[in-house]
Amino acid sequence: MRVFVVLWAFVTVSSSASELRVHVEFPNEDTGTCHNAERVRIESDGAKPYEVETDLANGTIAPLFSNPIALGRERFLLLGWSSMGGGNHTFHAWLVSVKHGSVSVYSRLEFTCRRHHYGLVLQENNKQVRLGLNKPPEEGMALCEWSLDINRKHFDWDEIRKLKYIDVGMVEPKVLVLFAPKETPSNVCWIEIGSNGFKIPKNARQSVVKKQEQVW
Repeated sequence: MRVFVVLWAFVTVSSSASELRVHVEFPNEDTGTCHNAERVRIESDGAKPYEVETDLANGTIAPLFSNPIALGRERFLLLGWSSMGGGNHTFHAWLVSVKHGSVSVYSRLEFTCRRHHYGLVLQENNKQVRLGLNKPPEEGMALCEWSLDINRKHFDWDEIRKLKYIDVGMVEPKVLVLFAPKETPSNVCWIEIGSNGFKIPKNARQSVVKKQEQVW
C-alpha cells in the first residue's frame, strides 16, 4: 500500500484515442487556510475545452487536481481536493469524457471531512477502477460539516456512517490512499465508476439512505 501527497500545476495523460491535458492556475494572493485553484482548464486536441473558475459567491470551487487516470478510450478520472478552512477539506472526483468534439464532466463526487484524518481510497486492477470512502468516526468535532455529494444526491454525516463498509485489507491487488490520511484506512465503502457516472452499490445502502431516495 502506498500513501502519497500530490499538487500538480499541469498534468497530461494519454490513452489509445485521446490525450487529456489539465491546466491548473493558482491564486495570485495568499489564501491562508483556504486552498483551491483560481481556474482549471481541461483540454484535448480537436475538442472544445472545459473550464471552471472559482467563484465563492456562487459556491463554485476549482479543485487542485492530481494525475488523471485513463478509464478507456475517451473517459478519464480526475482526483483533486480543496479546502475552505475551518479544519475540513473536500476531495473531488470528476469523470471526464472526450467525445463529439467536446471535453465534458459527466459525473462529480465531493467528500468533505476533517483535514488530515480521512481521504479517498483508489483501487485499480485490470478489471475495474473504483473509489472507497474511509469510514468516519463514531463521534468527533464538527460532524455536521461531514458530507458526501454524488451528482445531485447529498448524504450527511449520519447517512455516511450508515453506508456499508468492508475491511480494506481484503482488497487485492493494490490499493492507493489519496492525500495521506494519518492512518491507513481499515474500512471503506466502495463507490462504483460506471459509464453513467459514480454510483453507490445498492447493497452498500442502509435504510436511512433508501428512505431519503424517495424524496429525490
